[in-house]
Amino acid sequence: MRFAEKTAALLLSAALMATSTLCVFPVHVFADDSSGLGNVLSATTDGPKLILTVASKSGNPDKLTIDVCKDNILRVDYQPNSVSESPDTPMIDPNLSWDAVDATIDTAADPITVTTADMRIEIAKEPCRMTVQKADGTMLFWEPSSGGVFDDGVRFVRASSSNLYGIHSYDCFSSNGELLRNDNTDTATAGQQGNSGGPFMWSTAGYGVLIDSDGGYPYTNSTDNKMEFYYGETPTEGRRYEKDDVEYYIILGQPKEILAGYAKITGTSPMMPKWSLGFSNFEWNINEDELNNMVDTYRAKNIPIDAYALDYDWKKYGEDNYGEFAWNTDNFPSAASTSLKNEMDEKGIKLIGITKPRIVTQLSDGTVTQQGKYAQEHDFFYPGHQAYTDYFLPVTVRSIDPYKADERAWWWQHSQDAFDKGIVGWWNDETDKVSSGDAQYWFGNFSTMFISQALYEGQRNYTDGGTRVWQTARNYYPGTQRYATSICLCVIKK
Repeated sequence: MRFAEKTAALLLSAALMATSTLCVFPVHVFADDSSGLGNVLSATTDGPKLILTVASKSGNPDKLTIDVCKDNILRVDYQPNSVSESPDTPMIDPNLSWDAVDATIDTAADPITVTTADMRIEIAKEPCRMTVQKADGTMLFWEPSSGGVFDDGVRFVRASSSNLYGIHSYDCFSSNGELLRNDNTDTATAGQQGNSGGPFMWSTAGYGVLIDSDGGYPYTNSTDNKMEFYYGETPTEGRRYEKDDVEYYIILGQPKEILAGYAKITGTSPMMPKWSLGFSNFEWNINEDELNNMVDTYRAKNIPIDAYALDYDWKKYGEDNYGEFAWNTDNFPSAASTSLKNEMDEKGIKLIGITKPRIVTQLSDGTVTQQGKYAQEHDFFYPGHQAYTDYFLPVTVRSIDPYKADERAWWWQHSQDAFDKGIVGWWNDETDKVSSGDAQYWFGNFSTMFISQALYEGQRNYTDGGTRVWQTARNYYPGTQRYATSICLCVIKK
């Protein structure tokens, strides 16, 4: 005990001459709750960052980093047994950076305090537990002595006056209209058919919590005001990104400030083209004559319209030689050149084309396609998805894997000709789930994002940044907005 106290004194003296500080505490006791953090052993500061060494039952101490990113944003990273930090999932903006921030960190007292103009964070030492307050001391949420951060997630208790939102939306198959998430057992997932979701909980009481995770299990209840998140077992949609640490962000403020913080961390949406703000007509079973007649009718009746979205009919779906990327010139003869594009431009109409996250691998006569051969040779197929018969045509198809950068480049390469001839908007359909007869396969949470990334980066690079991108898909996970993607509901439940 005396040795530890002497060591702490010497280290504190040395810290006065350094840019960082270290405090060592003479307590080496783990908390009674085996799944919660033990007692704080030492505290180091480096500017606005607090690094805690925490007792662990394994004997190898845990590490808890509390980083003040902004006056109202805190990043927390828990490393069980001091494991290395795992890379961020794609939901975190890869270009995320922070400006300098003023924060006062006091490690001498118990609790340790971290204060800024907008928040006050208290960290008890025995055991290590965090309390989150507004700068005026208003209690928002805290880690209970029987819980707190652990190797599978975070566990908080919130003030009883807090209403929670976030976590998930609704698809066309579920009930809708309920916005409160005070009692939630639904998973954090991108979902399907108009759904959206992610590991983000926020409250009009003045806070939000965002956990960096590829899916997971938020849990809240209004009986004892729990606000928790568990990585848990692999979700139905699969999990392509595993993390050994637990990384999350705390955001304080009014709703617009909370959502601005969310956008800062996960990335902002680029400006979409002006035409995308107008009315668009989406249609299946159409050809060039009908397209012209419909557009002319809209104009004759003075009904505003800015874009026309074409389903399967626009392309040579089901054919060899990359037919799913090429204009169907039987249906749209003028698309053999830029004539259709030019005509629609003159009428003030932009064309949107449907895409599917799959390619034809075999024709109905068993012929293996060129695109199928290339994808097989380059390992471009989605893991766990087997070939199946398409519901639209009697051809064999297989899901592509947009998680791979080479596949994304290949996808744009074969979309470029369609863009040149008039497809300037992308309707990225069925990036949520394969549903074709007995073939039932989920795509991962980031599939929509990566399909969008392929077309966004491809188009922006190809036009040297001169043409804004618009895309839509039928689900959403945090970060997808970075690639100019809206959300649509492609099936209407009556």
